[in-house]
Amino acid sequence: MEIKKLEFIEKIVREVANEYKPTSKEVVEDLEIIEDLKHRLSKFLPKEVELLLVGSVAKNTQLKNERDADLFVLFPKSFSDKKIAELTLSTSKKVLKKGEKLLLRFANHPYATIVSKGLRIDVVPAYKISKTTELGTPVDRSPFHTKFINQNFDEYLRDQVRALKIFLKRNLLYGAESKVKGFSGYLCEVLILYYGSFAKLVEEASNWKGRVIIDFRNKGKEKELEKEYDMFEEDFIVIDPTDKKRNIAAQVSKENFIKFILLCRSFLKKPSKNFFKYPEEGKKIVNTSNIVLVFNTPKGRGGIGDVYYPQLKKTSQIIKRNLEDEGFDVLNVSYFARKRKTYFVIRLNKKEQYAKKIIGPSFELKEAVEKFLSKHKDAEIGIEENKVFVIEEAKFKNELELIRNIIKNKEKFGIPKYVTFSNLKVLNKVPRFIKKELEFENAVNRRLNS
Repeated sequence: MEIKKLEFIEKIVREVANEYKPTSKEVVEDLEIIEDLKHRLSKFLPKEVELLLVGSVAKNTQLKNERDADLFVLFPKSFSDKKIAELTLSTSKKVLKKGEKLLLRFANHPYATIVSKGLRIDVVPAYKISKTTELGTPVDRSPFHTKFINQNFDEYLRDQVRALKIFLKRNLLYGAESKVKGFSGYLCEVLILYYGSFAKLVEEASNWKGRVIIDFRNKGKEKELEKEYDMFEEDFIVIDPTDKKRNIAAQVSKENFIKFILLCRSFLKKPSKNFFKYPEEGKKIVNTSNIVLVFNTPKGRGGIGDVYYPQLKKTSQIIKRNLEDEGFDVLNVSYFARKRKTYFVIRLNKKEQYAKKIIGPSFELKEAVEKFLSKHKDAEIGIEENKVFVIEEAKFKNELELIRNIIKNKEKFGIPKYVTFSNLKVLNKVPRFIKKELEFENAVNRRLNS
């Protein structure tokens, strides 16, 4: 990278980091709220239980005005999964002060969120372990992450992380939750530690291709040790420095991995602070035919969260695949979950179809041809370029007929249980607030072609 460009990027990073770095006063105030909660919880928990602050606040990589903290309730392994969840939730209810709010959350197991003076504190049950091979729950690694980062970080690296988090947030790539499938805070920290700076990370990422393997403990030796990473299926592999059997980039979707590479290329081509800001306005989306499914969002465990979003994604894939298999031209299927209602927006080139042409095998493949024709006994038969084909009446005349059939036969099509389609309404116009979201996302994605 040219020295002038590097200096300009470093200047941007310093400005962004300073803008989003909480003041000492704000940090102290939040720590006091957390200590007060720890004191209250400790009165009602068994003596052998330890309360430990983990996450970005404990590592001092948190962002200004994004007040979230993770307080772990560490139980000995003698307690069951069910018991640690019950004790954490019941104790959180007991200690609630006037003006505080308690929210029940679900991930691998239930946990509580206490909102106190604007600070959201996740109170999470976990097991107290001495090494990561003793895991009782997936979150048991978090104390090791906090310790590792604090042992290896200085203020410079913390500021580089803050800039990277804002870069990802403003481009809709931050967050490990299933709704986003982006970069977690810990992944950001490990990437910065590996490359040493935001500028170096962006420069290297702009040239990523094929399988990307990043292993801090074996830096520079990844190609020699390539066979050791065969246990991982993903193309983007970042080994957890505290657990060599874990890929901390596993939650990053293929789409977001590619978007990050393209974003880094665009940024390097023309570095600007605008990449660290949300677009001022959305960009108009192309006019399409639309089918919008609106139905009730389930309550309780099946509601909005890490349980529901993967089921919405799976359902969108089922709808898209079945429409395409029947010959319909689907452009995109997206979904939006709100507290009361869930929306599927199916954008397509609408058409009526009365017949369907299905290309079969070459006439030379005797058994394959017989099998193919036996499946289409009442169809018209023809030959085209050595291949047998059939023309038969279309099962579904239009897209909505097929969609209604999928909904009617949910279990047959493999629709997950929490996607109930309860109180279903079908619209042909995208609601205004969803259109704004699509236009906003379009404006962000335009940066990939800056």
